[in-house]
Amino acid sequence: MLSTPSSSKDFKDKGYEGVIDDLTRAGFTNVEPKPLDDLITGWITKEDSVETISINGDSLFTTDDSFPKDAEILVSYHSFKVDPDEPSESATAAASETSSVSAEPSSSQDAKEEYLTIANNRDLASLLSTRDPFELGKDFVEKYEGRTIEFDGYIAHMANHGTYKTRYDILIYSGDFNDSHGPSFQLNDVNIVSDLNLTGPKIPDTLREGDNIHIIAKVAGYNAGGDLLLLDPITTEIR
Repeated sequence: MLSTPSSSKDFKDKGYEGVIDDLTRAGFTNVEPKPLDDLITGWITKEDSVETISINGDSLFTTDDSFPKDAEILVSYHSFKVDPDEPSESATAAASETSSVSAEPSSSQDAKEEYLTIANNRDLASLLSTRDPFELGKDFVEKYEGRTIEFDGYIAHMANHGTYKTRYDILIYSGDFNDSHGPSFQLNDVNIVSDLNLTGPKIPDTLREGDNIHIIAKVAGYNAGGDLLLLDPITTEIR
């Protein structure tokens, strides 16, 4: 019997792929996505965001509840209706599998290669090393918003988000503690457990200012008022 890493309420509105990763890392073996095909514009409701999660038909649960590891879990998420003239997701996957029978790289390796790092992207390398990041940060977001970046940094400041006691706004600089450079990154309105997806051999009970981290995150936007480059965390590891 296993407990879920978050409650049904906390999973709602998160990206479905990250939720599936959380559940499989927790040990569940029968987790399936379920597109709702309910979006028209995607302006109000975000594409790929979770609407409900059902575990053996139960869509209301907390971290105190326990389920068999092979429980049927359906992750229902908002999506645009598939054009009937377009190949289905299953057909596309089957074609991809057929065409890559002789290829050896795994899908996880392919995904890894898509991340922007200082080794494969000059713009990110310049951004993380600059001592005057403001114009570079704005230009970087305009060019790479929605892409995934990976870098070493540290937690420069943490503050409660509004009146919440378990949600935070976290300021991150690149490099190591006391050796800051690059732009001011911010993780906005995040829960340390359910949003930061802590991983690696040293998973702490909480995070503190000064912690050196390795982060993988999507470029989410730019806050011109605070000169903040906003990130949507995928995984966070203590270094």
